[in-house]
Amino acid sequence: MTLKRPGDTRWSSHYVTLINLMHLFAYVVEVLEYVEKKGNDDSQRAEAIDLQEIVNKFEFVFVLHLMRTILGMTHDLQRKDQDIINSMNLVKASKAHLQAMRDND
Repeated sequence: MTLKRPGDTRWSSHYVTLINLMHLFAYVVEVLEYVEKKGNDDSQRAEAIDLQEIVNKFEFVFVLHLMRTILGMTHDLQRKDQDIINSMNLVKASKAHLQAMRDND
């Protein structure tokens, strides 16, 4: 499992990136802490500090989980072999699930 840049234009590539980031989150934080202490130059260390502040905020983690949930619901819509009837059913199910999430404040 690796973190990689989402190169595909399909949302499924973003979904996989989010899943990997969640699995590797502790390691990402560890690497940022290492770069903060032993980075090659001041700009690299400063960027590591800035990124640590961002990823350790509640908002970042909340949006990470929210996007994983939303993209997970719509993941099947991204299949290349999807037919229109099945797609419409998936859209209806996704809308209902999103509405249920919204209603459960």
